Amino acid sequence: MHVICKIDRTIYSVVTPCITTDAVIITDAQIDHIKDHHPQDYEEMLRIFPMR
Repeated sequence: MHVICKIDRTIYSVVTPCITTDAVIITDAQIDHIKDHHPQDYEEMLRIFPMR
C-alpha cells in the first residue's frame, strides 16, 4: 500500500461524513494491473506520484 497524496477531509465531507483518513492510497495489486494493462499510464503515474 502506497500513500500517493492527502485530501482535505472537510471538502469531501459533503459527499460522506464517514471519511476516516486523509490518505489516498494505491495498492500493489492496483499498480500491477496498471503495469500489465496500461504501461504508458504507469510511466505517467510514476512521473506524477513517485513510488518509493
